[in-house]
Formats: sequence, C-alpha cells, structure tokens
Amino acid sequence: YNFIKNPQKASYKGFEGGYEVRLEDIEDREIKEFDYEKEKEKMRGMREGDGRNVALNRILFKWAMQEHIEEKEEILKEAREINEEYFKDPLPKAEVEKTVNSVYKGVKEKHESVYYNRKGVPISNFIIKPLKYIVCEDNSMFDILEAEVVTNKGAKVRRLYRPNDFDEVRKFNAVTNFLAAKFLGTQKNLQDIKAELYEQVPLILKGILSNGLHKKEGEWVFVDEEGALTPDGTIRKDLVQIPQEGIRSKILEVKPITSEELQTIAPFLLEFNSIEIAASIMGYVGAIFLKERLKQEFNIKFPHLLISGEAGAGKSETVENIIMPMLSYASDKQTANGITAYTAERKISSSNTLPFIINEYKPTQMPQYKVDLISYLLRVAYEDETSIRGRKDLTMQTLKLTAPIILIGELSTTETAVIERSLILTLSIVDSEPHFFEFSNLVSSGVLPQLGRSLLEQALKIEKSELEDLIKEIDKKIEELEKLTRTREEEMIARKTSPRVLNTVRVAALGLCMLKRVFEENGLNFETETVYTVSDLIKKIYDNVIKENLGGFAKTKTMVGTTLETISKALGRLEIDDNLPMLVLPYKREDKVLLRTSEIYIEAYKFLKNYGMKKTEIMDEQDFKKQVVKTFYCDGEKVRKYTENGEKKSFRGIVIDLQKAEMEGIEVDGIRQFIERLGIRSYLPQAEEVETD
Repeated sequence: YNFIKNPQKASYKGFEGGYEVRLEDIEDREIKEFDYEKEKEKMRGMREGDGRNVALNRILFKWAMQEHIEEKEEILKEAREINEEYFKDPLPKAEVEKTVNSVYKGVKEKHESVYYNRKGVPISNFIIKPLKYIVCEDNSMFDILEAEVVTNKGAKVRRLYRPNDFDEVRKFNAVTNFLAAKFLGTQKNLQDIKAELYEQVPLILKGILSNGLHKKEGEWVFVDEEGALTPDGTIRKDLVQIPQEGIRSKILEVKPITSEELQTIAPFLLEFNSIEIAASIMGYVGAIFLKERLKQEFNIKFPHLLISGEAGAGKSETVENIIMPMLSYASDKQTANGITAYTAERKISSSNTLPFIINEYKPTQMPQYKVDLISYLLRVAYEDETSIRGRKDLTMQTLKLTAPIILIGELSTTETAVIERSLILTLSIVDSEPHFFEFSNLVSSGVLPQLGRSLLEQALKIEKSELEDLIKEIDKKIEELEKLTRTREEEMIARKTSPRVLNTVRVAALGLCMLKRVFEENGLNFETETVYTVSDLIKKIYDNVIKENLGGFAKTKTMVGTTLETISKALGRLEIDDNLPMLVLPYKREDKVLLRTSEIYIEAYKFLKNYGMKKTEIMDEQDFKKQVVKTFYCDGEKVRKYTENGEKKSFRGIVIDLQKAEMEGIEVDGIRQFIERLGIRSYLPQAEEVETD
C-alpha cells in the first residue's frame, strides 16, 4: 500500500431525475456498515426514472471503498453485472461507463485524502502535503518539514514537523493539533508516513537555528526565515533560519536608505536627545550588526544596553520609536516581571544579532528571583554561554545564548559584573524635553528602517582589514582620551580604566564609523550633514561611559569593594556603647585603619538584617580577607600594639588605606565618622610591627 499520495481537489457528481450525487459526502461510518448484497437486492427490478444512476453510483462507491478496490476495470465489471442482472431497464452502455468513471474518480479522491494501514484500513481523515524541508546545519534534531494538513473535507492548516514528531502518536497529534483532523494509526504507521513524506518533498533548503550574521562559503550573510542577505544585496533563498519562536526582524523586506532620505533625517540623527545619549544610541545600533563579526574575527565582546531614568523621560519611547524601527524589529518587548528562564533563554538563543528587549525593570518592586534571573541573563549572554536543559523525553536541549540585551527601567543596576558589560544611559525629562521637535521629526520621517538596512549592508560589505583599521584608530583615540582625563594620582599608581568598560566605548564608536560609511556611500559628508565629527562624538560617548559606568573613577567596584563599602556604612550607623569591642584602630599620621574583621562582620550582618538586605550582598569573612589583601588599597593583614588606659594590648586586622580606597570609588566616610564619634584617636599605635602576614 502507498501511505502518501498527492491530494487532488476533485468534486464528483452524478445526476438522474434532477437528483445530485455527492460521493465525498458519504461518511466512513456508512461505508463500514454497508451490506453489499442487501443493497443490491433493493435495486432489483429498477426501471427508467427510478434513480438507477444515483443508486449505481452510491452502491459501487461504497462497495469499492469497503473492499479497497482501486482498479477501474474491477469497478466496471461489477457495474455491468448490476446493470444487466438487477435493472429491469438496463442503462445504456455509455451511461454505465460514465457512472464508473465517476465512481473511480471518487474512490481515487477518497483514497488520496486519507492514510491507510498495511491492511488497507483508513487510519486518518487527512493527509500531509509537504511544502519544503529545511535541513538544520547545527543539529539534525531541528530539521523542519513545513507542510499543509488537508482533511478529506478540504479543511487546511499549515504545520511544522520535526523528524522526531513522528516517533510517538501522542507527539504527532500534539503537533498536528487541528480540530478537523483525526489520526487512529500506530507508531509504525507514522514511520511509514514519514518516509513517504520525505520522498514527496518538493524543496529542500539549508537551515540554521539563530538569525543574524553567519559566515557561509567564505562570506558574511544575514540570515532569517525569509532567506540570506549577501554582501552584494541579493537574497539567497536556499539558506534560511529554522522557523521557531524567538526574536524576529523584517529587515530583509526593507530597502536601503536613499541619499535624499538620509539628508532629510541627518539634522535630527544626533539631536533627538542630549548629544551623549543620542550618540551612544546611534553608535550602539550602528554596531549591533557587527556583533558576530567582532566576536569571531577580533574576539571583541558586545555590550548590553541599559536605559534607565525617571518616569516620563522617554525611555520606552526611544526604544520603540528609534531603536526598534532601525532594526525592523518584529517581536514584542518582554516585561521584566513576566520573564521566565526558559522563555528568555529560548529567545536569546534565537538570534546572534537582534537584541532581546526587557521593559519595566523595577528591581525594588520585583521578586528577588526575577532580579537575579535578569542579572544572570545579562552576564551569560555577554559571554555567549550555553544553557543545557532537560526535556520531558529525557533528552537534553542545548541553547547558545547569543543575543545582546536591552534593559529598560526606572532603575539601573549596581552589580559590578553587569555594569562592566553594559552601555548605561540615564534619560531625564530635563534632557529629553528640549529635543522633542527633533525626536518627532526623526520618528515621523519613516525612514529609520531603511537606515537600519543600510547599516546591515555595511556590516556585510566591510572587509576585515578595513574593520581592523577602524578598531586601531578608535583604540588610539580612546588612549588619547585616557591620558587627558586620568588624574595625577591615577598616573602615579598606573591606574587604567577597566578594559571591559573601554570595550563598550570602542563598540559604540565603531557604530558611529559605520553610520559615517552609510553617509559616504550615499555621497554625503557626515560632518557637514550632522555638524559633528566622529572624534567629538567618541569623546561624548567616552565621557558618558566613565560617568555612568564608573561614577567618574577608573574602575567599577568589585565585590570586595562593595563589601568594604557596606562595612563602612555599618560602622557609620553603629550605636556606640561601653560594651562595644575594639573594631577599628587608626594610624596616627596616615589615612589608614586597621579593621578587626571578625568583630566587624558581626556588626555588618546586624546592619544588613536591620535594613532588609541579604547576607549574600557581601562576601563571607574568609573570602573577603583573602581577596582584599590583594587589592592596591590594602597593606595586608597585620598585628599592631597599642596602649589603652595605660595597658598594653595587641590588635590583629586588615590594613586599609582609606585614600586609595576612595580612588577606587569606594565610600569609606562611615569608617571616618565611626572613628571620630568613638574618639578612638586616643589609642595611639606604637611604632614597631609585631607581625606581618
């Protein structure tokens, strides 16, 4: 038996005496309960005008279906017998043949609209019509058959099947999921159907799991479900993204921007907000199409974008009306409070270029596990790490988390690991309102999608050597800015800005260079049209990153610094009484203190509890001691002698240089306030050191 046949839409009718015969309306139940011999006896003695044509049509059709007769000659032989032996007035020979043709056509159509098992028993009321088969280059488990499910009544629905969907009847029915369809077969029947379907596939394509930039056959292409955009602007139809739930864009449906369109929006491109905000956003979006190239060709990681600010500052409006249109973004934003780990990881793994956008981030109003989840996603997506999840069928699913993240909320983050991996922008009403006219004109122009398409084409066309030269020029400019802004103290101790933070500046600057290339390709001068030089804009981005990410310092606070800062706050608010043990011992002539960590940690934990914070917000004591001694503001763990009320005592603790700690951006005023309130300056340490660890 053939399990798969190409369905043909056939309607078949027979007439006699004004009556219409529709064999496709005969139900399977009627065929199953049909008694051939009994029905033939009812036809005995029929004469002209008694409906011989209709009766012959119906009985032959039911008999052929019940006995699984598919040969026209067998149907004709049976028709002649009935006509000659049962009808008192036999039908003309031509009429019999016409009836047989109609029955044969109906039987054929019926057989081609359902599946049968090896015994010839119907096991479905539908067939699957293959449209195309996509072979996944990343993992054969994700091969996709795109097909139409067509019932014997003509109802249709489009479905996507994976090869293992045919391994279980339950799974097959879950994917088919069509109210009009029923399947009564077995797993073995499904394997036969799967094999036949593959033979009928009219089109086989190559597929990849994530959309975005991929290097194929020696050139970079941008791939989505519609095809692959090549550097010369053509779209390959033989390479597509595997259809799945995830981040989507319609950028391949958009044309590149024209010179006239670009000239129209040029005055507004860097004026829709304060210059540092506008330049940073344009730089970020301009570079986003290079994300995968930067990673593979230069080992440069791409930062996330964190947009915070007061209500009404235009955070969501900026993302919705400027960033999303430039990306031709076709997915919804995800609310921070509604996020789940699996859904987020699925979406982040669906693109290596387009961002996963999280809105309404309000950490003070969210469950802590949601805040922790978002922090986790920001960390692992920056590194393109892999998440492995178990399935119900005990197989493992591997998700490579490759999409950058845009996080929008009234509050940003204080987590060092996230700060160093992000471009942070703080919007305000004061900055946004004066630029309302420029913002409105830029948005209403309707050509931001075209600008995005042109940026994408630049990312595909630029040669690796050109990209390398641009990166070198940008790094040189950043180094110049570093020398100009580094303080005298930082020069003396050779303090340099965090490399990850400088990488954020580099990436945004590179995006501005790509934007400039779009102007040049359209015969326009970037500086003339926007009244800004790229060099000036890079400085604006650099200054903003140093201010936003580092608070004006060279480094972000590490967990060690955060712990020391918490200790300082705890000491600054500590109530002093006669029973308080010795916690801090100051040096006489230097801005240093000796911290007795064993006693201080007791007070620090009380402080965290009183202010509703978790112990996990600071390092445990042993880890803190191990790591703080390796910082440049710590002189190690030492024991000092001192005199209290004429009695000689010793004090073991960590030596912290408060001035150097402040250079790292760590607030230590609480320690100074504690010393002043306690009057601890009367406990003068002796000159000699007893022990140094």
